[in-house]
Amino acid sequence: MPEEQNQAPAPADPVAAAPANPQAAPAAGGKAPKKSNGCMIAIIVVAIIVVLTGIGIFVAYKFVKNKVTSTINTDNGSTSINLGDNKGSVSNSGDSYEGTTDQKPTVDIVKNADNDLKPIFTSLFGGAKTNSWSSVDTSSGSLGYITKNKVTANDYAKIKDKLTTAGYTSSSDYNSSSGSMITVTKADITITIFLNTDDQADTIVVTVSQQAAETDTNAE
Repeated sequence: MPEEQNQAPAPADPVAAAPANPQAAPAAGGKAPKKSNGCMIAIIVVAIIVVLTGIGIFVAYKFVKNKVTSTINTDNGSTSINLGDNKGSVSNSGDSYEGTTDQKPTVDIVKNADNDLKPIFTSLFGGAKTNSWSSVDTSSGSLGYITKNKVTANDYAKIKDKLTTAGYTSSSDYNSSSGSMITVTKADITITIFLNTDDQADTIVVTVSQQAAETDTNAE
């Protein structure tokens, strides 16, 4: 019988024997490295931000809900707004004089101006209604009027005369064929009246403000 020949085994393929990820192989006698906690920390931070944002929105909602009231009163056709010191109302009854609900200001500075101006506008235009008013604070505000008859450029001088009779002093004014502006004062109150005198004009806008008391810097 022929002698059996001992053949050496084929060498192992070094590429195939190498681990797919050398860094993933644990060091001899060591433990595999732990996964990073960065993702978990990021999730916790995002959750905290979401919770705090939700709390902030809830607190803001409660504050606004307590401070703001906006109601439509179907009995008198008006919308009233109350936001802290900001108050006002507007007629919802349309743009015509007959359909407008006359508004009643409740803030003193606007109410007093309305009491002086409405009789003047009523006498000159056959009727006048306060269709809106507002007050940012207790020392300023605005009024809107709609008149029964149209406003013309000739009414500019008539309004000035009526205001002088009511105790106001003219401080500045502007008059043109398309519009006029009259500014008058009485005591510490300043009123500016804007007249739109085009062919379809039947509205008047008024601003009113109170001058702040001067501080005596020389007082000891």
